[in-house]
Formats: sequence, structure tokens, C-alpha cells
Amino acid sequence: MSSKLDSVDGRMTVAAWARSRGLARSSVYKALGMDRIHRDADGLLDPSRADREWAENTRPRIDGRHPGPPEPVYIVKVDDALEVNRQWTLLLARALVAEINRLAPELARSRDAATIRETLYRALMRAAKSADAKLPAMLDEFAEFAPGVDGEE
Repeated sequence: MSSKLDSVDGRMTVAAWARSRGLARSSVYKALGMDRIHRDADGLLDPSRADREWAENTRPRIDGRHPGPPEPVYIVKVDDALEVNRQWTLLLARALVAEINRLAPELARSRDAATIRETLYRALMRAAKSADAKLPAMLDEFAEFAPGVDGEE
């Protein structure tokens, strides 16, 4: 079907480009007539330019024969994400309470506000590390909602 004249130096005839993209020639000529895609001076199409112009300037069909881009697929529902956040917050709060209880005698002896602030800050940091260490195990409970996703970037 195609001949040597269908392409010259990587550029293509309208018919060859339409055929290679599964488009009707009439649709391509219509797009040319409406300046949605452009030919070179010799009447040939640069395939990459034509592809880009077609994608930028042509709406997807409504009848579904050439659907637009697929709807995004979300791997985590909002409720699931909120539950993970709630669980992590609980882990952090429990770790913080345990750390403050551990430091209670030191806090009771101290009268200096700066020392108390520093002690509480250290307690918060240790609690966050403790909660973070438990987070991966907690996230494993939600793995069924995102098969094939390991959380690594």
C-alpha cells in the first residue's frame, strides 16, 4: 500500500500520516483547512510537528470512537488517606505521652522555662521518630487498596 513517495527525509504525505495514525484522510484535510495542523512548503507533513499540533488543536470525539485521555485512577481513596493520617496522629500522640511520662521527674525538678521547653522539644522529636518507625507497618494494612505500589519513589 505505501510507496517510496509516502515519505521524504522523514516527512510524510497527508495520506501516509493519516494512515499511520489511524485517521481518515478527510479528517486530516479538514484539520489542514482549519489551520489546526500545517504542511511544509512542499506539501509534506513533519510527523512530530503534525502529531503535536493535532494533539493541541483537536478535540476528542464525543461518540467514543477516539476517546480523549482516560480519567485519572486514584489508588487511595480520600477516606483511606484520612484514616492513615488519623492513625499516624494517634501513634504520635501515644509516643509523645509515653515520652513525657518518662521525662516527668526531670520536668518536675526543673524550674527553668528554657530547660522545660528544650526537654519537651526533645520528647516531641523522639516521639515523632517512634511514630515514624511504626508508620510503615501501619501502611501495610492499607496495601490492599493499592496493589503493585510499594511506596518507593
